[in-house]
Amino acid sequence: MKKYVFLFLSLLIFISCTTSIELFYDNGTNPSVSVLNIKNNGVLHSGFIIGTAADNVNIQAIEISIDSGEYTQASGTTNWKFKIPSGSMTWKDGSVHVLNIRSRDTSGNYSSIMSIMVQKGINRDTNGDGYADLIVGAREYVSATGRVYIFRGGISGIPSRDADTADSILTGESVSNSFGSAVCSADINSDGFSDVIISANGWNSGSGRLYIFYGSTSGVSSLNAAAADTILNGEVPGNRFGQSITSGDINGDGYSDLIVGAHGVGVNKGGAYIFLGGNSYIISMGISSADTVFSGAAVNDYFGCSVVTGDINGDGYSDVIIGAYGNNSKHGGVYLFYGGASGIPDKAAGGADSIFTGEAAGDLFGWAVSCGDVNGDGYKDILAGAYGYGTNRGRAYIFHGSGSGIAGKPAGSADTIFTGEDDDNYFGSSISLGDIDTDGFADVIVGAWGFTFNQGRAYIFKGSGSGIVNKNADSADGILTGGPVSYFGTAVSSGDINGDGYLDITIGASGYDSTLGRAYIFIGGGLGISSKDISDADTVLTGETNGNLFAGAVIN
Repeated sequence: MKKYVFLFLSLLIFISCTTSIELFYDNGTNPSVSVLNIKNNGVLHSGFIIGTAADNVNIQAIEISIDSGEYTQASGTTNWKFKIPSGSMTWKDGSVHVLNIRSRDTSGNYSSIMSIMVQKGINRDTNGDGYADLIVGAREYVSATGRVYIFRGGISGIPSRDADTADSILTGESVSNSFGSAVCSADINSDGFSDVIISANGWNSGSGRLYIFYGSTSGVSSLNAAAADTILNGEVPGNRFGQSITSGDINGDGYSDLIVGAHGVGVNKGGAYIFLGGNSYIISMGISSADTVFSGAAVNDYFGCSVVTGDINGDGYSDVIIGAYGNNSKHGGVYLFYGGASGIPDKAAGGADSIFTGEAAGDLFGWAVSCGDVNGDGYKDILAGAYGYGTNRGRAYIFHGSGSGIAGKPAGSADTIFTGEDDDNYFGSSISLGDIDTDGFADVIVGAWGFTFNQGRAYIFKGSGSGIVNKNADSADGILTGGPVSYFGTAVSSGDINGDGYLDITIGASGYDSTLGRAYIFIGGGLGISSKDISDADTVLTGETNGNLFAGAVIN
């Protein structure tokens, strides 16, 4: 008898500890539940998870448990929305969580539990509808006044359209400001809505200015830049504050921090600045309000030409990577600074935790930088472009992260080296990392806008457990080819705009039709994205007027 009691109790314990099993009454009317904007093992680029539920009676509630915690109720029923933890409880960038989702009807019947594993990505959803939005810059609009366009993602992606029909249009303050020279999106105040950050590096004779527009349930409204929620000013003409911008949680407090490059500081020595996010927003001030100041090493280094963040050593804090393409006769350099609970103190480039150096004079190593986990070991890797290599043939380099970070080294000793197809291709002038096919390994996207007399190309190299071997561009896993003199590959970005769990690629072609400009979206899938040309793009977005350089900057 004791034996059967023990077995019965063991079964009860097993059931109570198993997150994928739920007891419910089975009377033929059990409800069902589904998720619309994220798939199992996907990366979430929103502050919300959305879905539907149905049964033969009435749904009373949708309940979600995070990481085996208590169930909490989502808003809505047959169409529901759940806000992921925010504020000091916000998930850390790159963290992985298990969600158990169930619905309950008015008769007390539960659906079967739907369990999904989700990785937190950068929030790109400005209106909280569950789908990442696309932001496109056109810095030359109306004599370089500049404009930025927001196209909202959805379950069907983004339809082809002209820029003047974008969901929101933001316009620069004055001529020569180059509003839209760089664009970024992140949830700075951790309210669940992505904020839009835009630079105008030509403002006030090149002093540079940065604008933050906070997201909301209605997204970001069409506005003039002067109406931004926060404005940060550069200090001195020629500093080019806002040459590059990115975000990441440097101090691990759950709020996205803002990192801004100003490569013209001190006769082009360059600099970069961290502004810490928080629930009280970032206030409108100048560089003097920065929480951290980085300074370049030498005249004409152009330190701060590119910036990116990622957790290289897996300690839970975003690290800062800064490019300086002019260092040492334009060999170029890339500088790594580790984040921590107290953030990062003011540092000169020479005080970086690791320094990576270009191969030869004129390579422009560090012109572009990106970050992602190519080999799936849990540590972010650094991707750096050097479009000047070999008479502008161009190269891109991967340096693998680890528990101890990455030791500084010359680019020629990188873990992976990609080389452009021909001279004057400018391979590596734009780069991005993202897991397009959701296999757990970040894929590499490299632009080469000069390919075949500025027709342009973008190349996709698939990540794997062993990383990626050295490759020439023509042996890429996928090749996307632009049209005549379109400068296809001017900008590249990746993000899941249709919520199917696979990253989609956006390629800027700022030279299309006499610099009218176009952006092309290619939808990702389980097999990644195969070789295509622009006629195969799933979405085509076209600039307003000639000379705008629409899609010179994109982020999704």
